[in-house]
Amino acid sequence: MDRSWPSAVDLAFVVGTLGTVAFSRALHEYLRLNVSASLLFAYAIQPHEDGATHLLTETRSARLRRKAKDAARTYAKEDFRKDRTLGELPTGLTVKLQHADDFEDDKFRERYFENFGTTEEISMIESDGPEILYVGICAPQFTPQEQEYMRVQAPLILALMRKHRELVDATSAIADRPSEDEQMRI
Repeated sequence: MDRSWPSAVDLAFVVGTLGTVAFSRALHEYLRLNVSASLLFAYAIQPHEDGATHLLTETRSARLRRKAKDAARTYAKEDFRKDRTLGELPTGLTVKLQHADDFEDDKFRERYFENFGTTEEISMIESDGPEILYVGICAPQFTPQEQEYMRVQAPLILALMRKHRELVDATSAIADRPSEDEQMRI
């Protein structure tokens, strides 16, 4: 057991992990306090450029994590084009409950639901035109109370995801920038 990891993750802890590799686990644990979340994932999708960026994946067990990350890469590379969830989205926030049976494509359903023992997904989607921020949480089944909790939490979850992405992108940009010595030689 990781002694540095709190036994109950509160929102302050999640905020403290923004921009770090611990964020996905902290957010997943925070949500698991109130919903039966077995899988959490997030993507930034650029529908007009026909591209997607995998932002995070977290599961309830280390055993499923590798399989989930492989599936997430496949989704970002090609399968987001098959995801009917993304069709005709209004600008702003959309929260949807989806069932595995909503997807007619057998491979899609198997890859993203059956392989993880889930049958439902709550999709939290924010569309601003050029980009879609998509955060999904999956479980075998969500109770009506869990669904309502996620509807209420969706604006917060998407805001945390946006901020996390900004911090990761900023850190990456700083790391890619030449040092002062390198700049002097140019």
